[in-house]
Amino acid sequence: AAAKVRERIAGSLERAAKRGLLPATPEEILGRLAFVGDVSGLPADADIVVEAVPESAGLKAKLLAAAEQVVGADTVLATNTSSLSVTELSAALARPGRFLGMHFFNPVPASALVELVVPEATERAVVDLALGWTAGLGKKDVVVKDSPGFASSRLGVALGLEAIRMVEEGVAEPRAIDD
Repeated sequence: AAAKVRERIAGSLERAAKRGLLPATPEEILGRLAFVGDVSGLPADADIVVEAVPESAGLKAKLLAAAEQVVGADTVLATNTSSLSVTELSAALARPGRFLGMHFFNPVPASALVELVVPEATERAVVDLALGWTAGLGKKDVVVKDSPGFASSRLGVALGLEAIRMVEEGVAEPRAIDD
């Protein structure tokens, strides 16, 4: 699985390079990443590890706790959850101050936005490192406290409700609003 992921990312990087969108060569970028088949393969000296498994609190907590045992004490752990409580996930960790949420938006290569979800226990230095790391990826950060739906989902709900109201009021047909 790790080889397939590497191959997919390499293909995306090659396409981006052809369009002149990369600050470095695809090979240089790939050289900064570790592709592992399981948590035991994580490099102990990793600066940051971003978990992106399916939206299951139990699965995420188990994986993050296992990763914490392998990586160094200074490594930042992050979850790419789009809906789970980052604070609750941090309860599985011995070092919750080294943990935060990084909600990347899909499609990740084309979306500039990343939401950094910061529980109260997260150290300021961790937030600063995450800001630098995501800026290096060319992303625009939105730093939010850990709250249900974060900022993006809550704004999306508001937008959807307003679209429904517009249809109900006859402002426009549903297709016109959806387009």
